[in-house]
Amino acid sequence: MVEHVLVAGSVRTRRETIERELQIHEGDPLGLAAVNESQRRLVALGLFRRVRITELGHGEETRRDVLVTVEESARRPLDTAGASKPASGR
Repeated sequence: MVEHVLVAGSVRTRRETIERELQIHEGDPLGLAAVNESQRRLVALGLFRRVRITELGHGEETRRDVLVTVEESARRPLDTAGASKPASGR
């Protein structure tokens, strides 16, 4: 059972954006399918260079915290490929 979902490493990306993609929620049973799908969805955003989801055990044997650690990708300038260019007048 998931007791807490913790997010670390996010500087520019809002926590809500990360949580929206998670298939792991407090109070739910913790399953491998939900962990894998959460990781896949976070990577698919294209915002992170690295995503790691770790189970953290503590005092109570049936309860676990989940740590979602992200490393954000370097910022890139907007892609202007395909943008129309002004006519050169030739």
